[in-house]
Amino acid sequence: MKSITKNNLKEYTNLLSFKDFLLKQKKFFEEKIVSLSSDQNNIKITLNDIYGLEKEKEIIRDLMFFLKIKDNENNLPINFNYVKPRGFLLYGPSGIGKTFLIKALSNECNDQNNYVHFFYVDPAMFQSQYVEASEVMINNFCKKIEQYKKSIVFIDEIDVFSNKDNKNKTSIYGITDILMNKIDGFKDNEQKIIVIGATNNLNKIDKSLRIRFDKEIYIGFLKNKEIEEFLKHIVLPLDISYEAFIYLKELATEFYDKEYSNRKIKSIIDSAYIKTAKNKRKSMSASDLKEAFEEMNRRI
Repeated sequence: MKSITKNNLKEYTNLLSFKDFLLKQKKFFEEKIVSLSSDQNNIKITLNDIYGLEKEKEIIRDLMFFLKIKDNENNLPINFNYVKPRGFLLYGPSGIGKTFLIKALSNECNDQNNYVHFFYVDPAMFQSQYVEASEVMINNFCKKIEQYKKSIVFIDEIDVFSNKDNKNKTSIYGITDILMNKIDGFKDNEQKIIVIGATNNLNKIDKSLRIRFDKEIYIGFLKNKEIEEFLKHIVLPLDISYEAFIYLKELATEFYDKEYSNRKIKSIIDSAYIKTAKNKRKSMSASDLKEAFEEMNRRI
């Protein structure tokens, strides 16, 4: 074996990095095969599919434990049944992965021994010119939720319910009061009902609504040092050439200090892979990535 010199050290390091990536890719596909064999209809998103956010995911796993634990479980602390979290409020820029995180939570809560119903709430579902009509719609929706023993209620863009800048304050505040009463009521029910809100504008939400949630969790932009690893994470399912893999490091620097959302960064990889197919290549090339990035820059 040839000795490593200064001239070939960079190439040696790059090859080791690519080898490590291929091993991770092998593990990724093995796990997906196992997942597919246990659920032939769907390969579900899990928390492991989400890059980073380790502290945030640990908080989510605590909630998952609460939803999966059986009421008659042995070895629980005394009066554990008195513990009943009301829910979390996720906030941060658009396109970072708040909804993705909650979908993963919902998927992981469900297995052969446990089922948690997932309800997605768009505020537009309940908005009406008349508060009374909104109240009827909210009450009917909550009755449906209360039919089940365990549920996650995810309210996207929850600031719409309590936007301090909204001109139609009477209607919005009336709906907000109804919603707050329902959130408080869920905590008193025997069922395990967790309400999770998401917003891009935390400061627009009234304090009276914010205090209904046990925790506020910030989901922010990737730090510079995380971007390269995020790129490697999202190309795991793809056939990528050695040259393209090495180019990811250079591509990552293009996003430094620019507050690109995870969704925007992923869209470049998606665009590059479409070019791979269009050009009848089996593996993504560095040129595919460069072209996709240049196209995105021209649109900005």
